[in-house]
Amino acid sequence: MATTTWTQTAGMVSDEDVDNLESYAEQALASKNAAAESETNAATSETNAATSATNASVSASSAATSAANAATSATNASTSETNASTSATSASTSATAASTSATAAAASETAAAASETAAAASETAAAASETAAASSETAAASSASTASTAATTATTKASEASTSATNAATSETNAATSETNAATSETNAATSETNAATSATNAASSATAAASSASSASTSASAASSAQTAAESARDATLTAYDNFDDRYLGAKFSAPTVDNDGNALVAGALYFDSTAGAMKVYAGSAWVAAYVSGTDYLPFSGGTMTGDVGHGDNVKATFGASADLQVYHDGSNSYIQDAGTGSLVFKSNGFGFKFLSDASESLIKADKNGAVNLYYDNAEKLATTSSGIDVTGTVVADGLNVTDASSSLLSLMEDPSSGADVEYNGATNKFVISTGTFGSGSQTPRLAIQRDSGDISFYEDTGTTAKVTWDASDEALEFGDSVKATFGASTDLQIYHDGNNSYVSDQGQGVLYIQGSNNVQIESATGENMAVFLADNAVELYYDNSKKLETTSSGVKVYDRLNVDLVQSSSHGSSSELDFDDDVDPFGSGQQNFTTLRSIGGLNLVFDTNDNDSNGFFVGQNSADTSLADTHFNINGDGDAKFFSTNSGTAKLTWDASDDALRFSSGAFVELNGWTITESGGSLYFATGGTNKMKLDASGNLQVVGSVDANATIT
Repeated sequence: MATTTWTQTAGMVSDEDVDNLESYAEQALASKNAAAESETNAATSETNAATSATNASVSASSAATSAANAATSATNASTSETNASTSATSASTSATAASTSATAAAASETAAAASETAAAASETAAAASETAAASSETAAASSASTASTAATTATTKASEASTSATNAATSETNAATSETNAATSETNAATSETNAATSATNAASSATAAASSASSASTSASAASSAQTAAESARDATLTAYDNFDDRYLGAKFSAPTVDNDGNALVAGALYFDSTAGAMKVYAGSAWVAAYVSGTDYLPFSGGTMTGDVGHGDNVKATFGASADLQVYHDGSNSYIQDAGTGSLVFKSNGFGFKFLSDASESLIKADKNGAVNLYYDNAEKLATTSSGIDVTGTVVADGLNVTDASSSLLSLMEDPSSGADVEYNGATNKFVISTGTFGSGSQTPRLAIQRDSGDISFYEDTGTTAKVTWDASDEALEFGDSVKATFGASTDLQIYHDGNNSYVSDQGQGVLYIQGSNNVQIESATGENMAVFLADNAVELYYDNSKKLETTSSGVKVYDRLNVDLVQSSSHGSSSELDFDDDVDPFGSGQQNFTTLRSIGGLNLVFDTNDNDSNGFFVGQNSADTSLADTHFNINGDGDAKFFSTNSGTAKLTWDASDDALRFSSGAFVELNGWTITESGGSLYFATGGTNKMKLDASGNLQVVGSVDANATIT
């Protein structure tokens, strides 16, 4: 039979309560021990008092002996008549010794008085010890009585010491008498002297004995004081222990107390005897509960039958198994049946099955013997097991479906077995296919197929004959058939496709076709050669056979090598012409080729010298070949001089000299002004009209004029 472990409830004695009872027993034992110790201390005080009395008795005896010796000395003095003269001196010395003996006796009396005082203190300490012992145990009273007897004895001894002092005084008187008798004891003076010396020695011994008695009495007083302190400590410990015990055990009560015997709040573990119920009760911190149960009110370890409820507080577990393998408990929020050990948690029923119900008696789970297991949602059945699988009422939402099947098995998900769409997995073909049409008729139209082994996914056209789009898993590519378009936009505005010959990115809708990149955009050939490069926030580069030919800059464009421009002119100007920028020509045959030429097919050229040579500058001329300038028409050099040339001569006929601010004509050049010409020839300047010279001015200043000269004419 399995062992059932029940957790302590408020009606049972806990280990903590047992510990409290043991604590009370220990405190009572400590109180008893303190009382015994107090009794021992009282006995010690009694012994010390007896010792003090004995010492006082010895002191009195010594004083009596001293008095006897003095009497003997007096007797000897009275018989010493022959030496009276010398005896007088010796008697005087003897009187001095006797006086010393009297002083010692007085000291002995004082010591005896001190001993009596110490004995009285011892009696007081013994009385205090008796009081403390009386609180602890009745036996302490006997100890106090014994101590009192000891004090009485000490008082008697003190009285005897007082008598000893009186005897000493009498000895002093006798000594005085001895002195008187000594006057007549001359004959025995020598003997008296010797006897007197002996008496002095004896008196000194008596004084020493009296001092020892005084020291013993002081020691006795200290011992009595220590005994008193110990007795007080024992009394305090006993009172504290009793108070603690009194706070824990409140005694017999007719009803449950609400405070302890001192009027303070109750402490957990406090006890009282309920005289009404005849039962011991323990305070559990908030209520009084039975401290024990009778033999008929508990379930024995051997087993039994419970006739009432067993209550378990929050997180108090009912455990089963040698290692608390099965636990049943409530944590304050939820209830648990927990298998915390080895093996499985098994529910068995030899009836019709199991039912799990909510607190409203709605079904949650129902399991029928030899039948279905049903799962419910809000008391409505949603899933039931069947002999062939499961039956679901409603919609299945799953993160995944794992079906273990044979190679020839068929898994089908049908909208309607007779018509509509279905999804099937065919183990024979290893394909997962979505089709439309009548299931099982052989006339279904595939729409999508997934190949299990390769991972390829095929999308079919409307007849289901040919896959037009395929995800090729091995190539990691989405492949479109010829003329199958990837379209974008509500009206297929953007189309990407290949028609079997060419590939297209076609904008068929409204707006602009944008090609955007977060960094650069490059157009390359199939072999990776650059065709066009668009640099973000920078240049646009155009290439020819992977060689850059044109590049935009912040100020315009930059052309690499030659720029050829075909100009399409209007019909009135005839044919087209070509405009070249060429930096590979040497129009002057100078061996330098860093000239830029703006050339037309008709032969007219604009030449820019890029050699930083101020003597060349800018030319306009006629060229007979691509690499030479046969005829210069106009030139402006870097100094600002401008020259005009005659045809095919290479010689400047008119020059503007910028440094001299002068316009110069070379030989053979002329100026034509509205029919008149001005020509220089042979150093002379000729003025002509209608082709006939009319005036000549030579270098010497001679002027020749054709026709008459009117020196006084007015020119208007």
